[in-house]
Amino acid sequence: MDNQTTIDKIIQEVESAITLDHLILPSAPDSIVRIRQLLDDPDTSNTQLVQAISSDAALTARILKVSNSASYVSRGKIDNLTDAISRIGLKLIKVLVTNHAMMQIFYPQHGKTSLLIQKVYEHSIEVARLSYAIASTTKYLSVDDALLAGLVHDIGYLPLLQIVTKYNGIALDNKKINSLMINEHPRIGAILLRKWNFPDNIIDVVENHEHITRTDTGNADLTDVVRVADMIMAADRKQFEPHIARAEDINTYIRLAIRPECNMDDFSEYYEKAKTILPDL
Repeated sequence: MDNQTTIDKIIQEVESAITLDHLILPSAPDSIVRIRQLLDDPDTSNTQLVQAISSDAALTARILKVSNSASYVSRGKIDNLTDAISRIGLKLIKVLVTNHAMMQIFYPQHGKTSLLIQKVYEHSIEVARLSYAIASTTKYLSVDDALLAGLVHDIGYLPLLQIVTKYNGIALDNKKINSLMINEHPRIGAILLRKWNFPDNIIDVVENHEHITRTDTGNADLTDVVRVADMIMAADRKQFEPHIARAEDINTYIRLAIRPECNMDDFSEYYEKAKTILPDL
């Protein structure tokens, strides 16, 4: 089978898997599922949540570290989960739980996909931080929701890579393979997050962040935030997938009340704050 035939077969398999709902999607770890269920249940007690989180030592350590980070240190050092959860809030706990789940599912990876998976994850972390920073400049968007949306916006690449890498010898930088993943990862990411019972506003970002077609200049939303974060990060770091600003993106900047020529330096203060929540690996 020649290379072109193989590429066409991959494309057909991906499209068929989506259409027939045969896509094999990773399941979140059981402990993470349980914690997310508790977080989504308004009747959950603090004791139940603390018990569930305590079963995962790494997650517990991350939450305690964030609660004692520079963003909160002025309130005094704490050393227990109950106070940590109260200090940073349930929305941020959801972000940290999601990040922990992504690291468990997609790390460590071996073989030819490992470098690309690492790039996807690192890019997602940086877009999440910048999304937090951009949302911080508005008066009506949740910075924690922006952080979560940025973190998972490209998650659809990961199931796609599972299909693509079944075919030995396929170059992941092949133009047709690249185009397939860029075009399909928003739709597949949305399917995955629906399976994981994510809220609709986050799923909407994942599904639409590559293609914002709205022309209105009303209030910005999370999709605007992540779209701009993607473009700024691409221009600044010149890595991972390209995000080229288009003429129609001007309305995205107008909705956010920021300059189209803005860059990382314009959001450095809030970006550094976000780094204390989502640090480098």
